[in-house]
Amino acid sequence: YRGGIDVDTISLILSDHANINEDSASNPLIQYWGHSICNHGTRSHEEYDYDPLIPCWGTVSAEIMQPKFCSFHYCYGWPCGSSPEFRDQLYQNRSWGKFMAFALPSPSSTEVEAKEERWIGEGQKPDIVEITTTDGDLTEAGKVFLL
Repeated sequence: YRGGIDVDTISLILSDHANINEDSASNPLIQYWGHSICNHGTRSHEEYDYDPLIPCWGTVSAEIMQPKFCSFHYCYGWPCGSSPEFRDQLYQNRSWGKFMAFALPSPSSTEVEAKEERWIGEGQKPDIVEITTTDGDLTEAGKVFLL
């Protein structure tokens, strides 16, 4: 399959809902985790009652790395684009429902180096560049690295 699986194919895989209709409480590994790749874990509660012993997290985000092209494809929330059904499906009301591509720094990439300098200052290298907030909004740095 070398070269035959592209970003679009991987994004479809990460959006897969096989077994989504199974009761998430029946997951034998982690109760309420869900059963599909794009995981909509829930306890089916209208309110979120935090209980660390009974998680209901599911998919938080999805990422695809493309080293050959020095790019990072990121989707905040569920990549399928569905809306949450219950309030215990945290942060999913802000899901992007699609992947956005960001430039990765490369030693030979003057375009990315120029973006880095514009964001963090000339001659400085970032340890971590936050591209989104915890609510899924793009940061100013995220906007700079957006392809």
